Amino acid sequence: MSLTLSARPFVRVLLIAFVGISASSLLAATIHVTPDGNDGNPGSAEQPVATLPKALELIAGKQEPCEIILHKGVYPGDIQIGQQKDPLPLLITAAKNAAGG
Repeated sequence: MSLTLSARPFVRVLLIAFVGISASSLLAATIHVTPDGNDGNPGSAEQPVATLPKALELIAGKQEPCEIILHKGVYPGDIQIGQQKDPLPLLITAAKNAAGG
């Protein structure tokens, strides 16, 4: 499909609007993990969980992509990711700073 000259300004506005959407707003859940956390917590930045298996449990069943943010520390144990037949996109990142951002 080709765009006509009159349609291009609309496409530019649409593109700018799309680019302005942050990646976090497209995620179903963001779970924070720190060794000092507690697996009874909800996984928020203020109340992180302590283990990666708990974070994976919290995102299980979500229909949209999810993010797990790992904070500084050592995470012992083994995990297996992608056990579902059709796993959803999962982004695992390191926290940008000690405050959890």
